Amino acid sequence: MREAMFALLVLAGPAMAQDDMIHGPVDGRWALQRIDDAPFTARAELDLSRAGHVSGSGPCNGFSGRMEGDWPAMSIGPLRSTRRACPELDQENLYFTALQSVQHGAMRDGDLVLADTAGREMVFTPLPAPLDE
Repeated sequence: MREAMFALLVLAGPAMAQDDMIHGPVDGRWALQRIDDAPFTARAELDLSRAGHVSGSGPCNGFSGRMEGDWPAMSIGPLRSTRRACPELDQENLYFTALQSVQHGAMRDGDLVLADTAGREMVFTPLPAPLDE
């Protein structure tokens, strides 16, 4: 009986791992596409490849910070960033402010959707892994 239970756990393991990948935290790199149904026209990235940590770049500056909570409930911040100026600084402030108000994450049609309690959303598409990995 013990061997049969072990065999079931071994066989179920890959299925459970796949399910966790679909519904659990999504690691990797993401490109911001929209905030609140408005296209985000500047370049902005989010890296979730380290547990409990976020990093990335806005149009002007790189950033890093903490991510706490259990998927899908989460919070991000505080963020630390470099302090370079550029023409898209208003867009960057919008991105950083929205990112620090995140309370929930979800996957929708292959996109990462981060939302706050008021229902404001940021939509990210996956980026390819860097070549040096």
